[in-house]
Amino acid sequence: MRYLPRFHALRAFEEAIRTGSLSAAARNLNVTPGAVSRQISALEAHIGGSLMRRHHQGITPNERGMRLFQRLSAAFAEIEDAVRESVGESRQEILTLMTFPTFAVQWLMPRLPRFYSQAPHVDLRIRTSVNNARFDREEIDVALMIGNGRWPGLSTAFLFRREFTPVANSDLLRQYGPDPHDALLRTRVLYSTPYLRLWQLWLDQAGMRDVPLDRGICFDNSSLAYQAAREGAGFALGQRALVAEDLRSGRLIAPFDLVLEADRQYHIAWRRQDADRPAIKSFVDWIRSEVESSGNGTIVNVSSADP
Repeated sequence: MRYLPRFHALRAFEEAIRTGSLSAAARNLNVTPGAVSRQISALEAHIGGSLMRRHHQGITPNERGMRLFQRLSAAFAEIEDAVRESVGESRQEILTLMTFPTFAVQWLMPRLPRFYSQAPHVDLRIRTSVNNARFDREEIDVALMIGNGRWPGLSTAFLFRREFTPVANSDLLRQYGPDPHDALLRTRVLYSTPYLRLWQLWLDQAGMRDVPLDRGICFDNSSLAYQAAREGAGFALGQRALVAEDLRSGRLIAPFDLVLEADRQYHIAWRRQDADRPAIKSFVDWIRSEVESSGNGTIVNVSSADP
C-alpha cells in the first residue's frame, strides 16, 4: 500500500514554489493563502522536515524543497499530458487571452473567423485591460503585451511596431481646405488619456506647437477616438497597424508624412512552461502568420526572458 501525502498538499506546494508566493498560489488554486499554508505545513509534517523559508518578500525553497518541486513539476506535466492524450485531440480546449481593448476591436476581431477555421478545437476566452497582463496574478494563458519583449518567466514573440500618425475623415479634410495643418488647427484633437503624451510628441516633431490639445475630446480608449474620427469629429492619433483597413478603404485619411514610432512594441507572450500546449501553439502560430501576411511587422524568433 502506498503511503503518500494528500494530493492537495503536493499541488499547493508545487504552485507556491512555481509562483514564489503563497498569495499567488492561493489565487491560482482558488483557495485562501491560509489554506495553502496549512497544506504545505501538513506536507512538511508528513515528510518530517522543512521545505522552504518564509520571508516578507515571499518564499524560497531549501535544497530538499527544490528537489521535490522539480520532481513534482515533471510529474504534474506527465499527468496533464496523459489526461490530454486520453480525451483525444477532438476535445475542445479553452484558451484565455488578455489583450488591449483597442487592439481587440481594431485588429483581432476582424480576423477571428480565420483563427477558428484553422483551430476549431480551441475556445477563446478574451479579456481586455489597458495594462500589461500579470501572469503571476491572473488566470490567463496568452497575452498581448507592450514592451521590450523580455518579461521574467515568459516566452515572447515580436509582432509589430507601434507607429502613430494623425488620421481623419476625408469629408472633414475637404471641409477645411487643402492644408491638413489648417484643418488640424480648426477642428478638434481626439485622444485617449494614455496617448495624450504621444500626441504632444508628434506635434512637437511636426513643428505644430500651435495646435491646442486643451480643446480636444478625451475617450476611455483609442477605439472610441477612431470611431469619432470616422464620423468626422476631428483628428485621432492612429496606430497605423490598427487603422490599416480604414486607410485602405478610405474611411480614414492619413494626410501627414510624419510617423511617430513609440519606444515600446507589441509582443505576444505566454508562460515558458506552457510552450507545448497545443492551443497556445495554435494561437501563437496563427497570430504571427496574420502579422506576416498583413505586412504589419517582421516576424522574429521567439525569446524567453530570464527567470
